Amino acid sequence: MKQTLLLLLGPTGAGKSTIVRHLESLDVRFRYIRPYTTRPLRDGESDKVFVTESDMEHLWRDGGLLVVNTLYGIKYGTPRFPIEEAFKLGLFPVIDWPIQQIEIMNKAYPGLLLRVYVKPPDLETLKKRLSERNDFDVRVEVAQQELASLEKDHYRENIDLIVSNESGLSGETALKIYKQYIAHCTHS
Repeated sequence: MKQTLLLLLGPTGAGKSTIVRHLESLDVRFRYIRPYTTRPLRDGESDKVFVTESDMEHLWRDGGLLVVNTLYGIKYGTPRFPIEEAFKLGLFPVIDWPIQQIEIMNKAYPGLLLRVYVKPPDLETLKKRLSERNDFDVRVEVAQQELASLEKDHYRENIDLIVSNESGLSGETALKIYKQYIAHCTHS
């Protein structure tokens, strides 16, 4: 089976974190690569690792991070070691990744990616999902722009699969991604 890094692309609020949890329950080999962030974690949030600005700079300088992105004024760092470790252990690494930064991953892992774009069923559903988030207006505007670009096929060469994550059907969406992932690993 070919080693593949699963990138979940799509706007904030599309349900990527929920899909990751479903993937992990479908197959224990899925390993979510938790990004480091300079934003304090929300109550109960466990899909990120909080680090100080100083720690983030130190990790970047020492090569411990593949990239540092700034989204909504917050820094997110993608750690290198957990991806490499997942590959060594025969696991299926998964990353929630911004489509605008796709070239970084295309260059870092050429031929080793399955790029799945997760979109919300519609804008109203996305707004409901984002209603409790800070910077609601900015997040909705960025999501609208990204989805408009998707509709115009601006990202088409960087997406292997597009799925709509309908409310209450994230398990089915995860199963569709899982089947595509296994087929990709087997036939690539």
